[in-house]
Amino acid sequence: MTDNEFDERADYSADGAISFLGRAANAQSGVGGAYVYYPNSHRLRSIAGNIQPSGKDRSDPNNYVYDDNGNMIMDKALKQRINYDYRNMPVKITQYSDNLMTTVQRTIEFIYDADGKRVKKMTTK
Repeated sequence: MTDNEFDERADYSADGAISFLGRAANAQSGVGGAYVYYPNSHRLRSIAGNIQPSGKDRSDPNNYVYDDNGNMIMDKALKQRINYDYRNMPVKITQYSDNLMTTVQRTIEFIYDADGKRVKKMTTK
């Protein structure tokens, strides 16, 4: 283990959004990810570069997709779609095995009580 293995570097834009994040031994050398946001928002659109050497490729220009309420409904790098209920609580996460997101690998479903507390989590493969 080296001294700089747990280093982190974060750069911020004038409005406080992360514009660059680097971690591990490469944090100070500029190796990491440049954060790209949708115009006039703090909704993350993509990350150019890998945060970690073994990280997922999040550089697709629309890697993260949101609904009108600001909920992330798709993460293309993780091959996931997320469905929400009327309270904006996640009720279903669908994980796909292919890049086109057509073949379901597994689903995770959540059930909440009237107070919004999660009471059940069900995973199917």
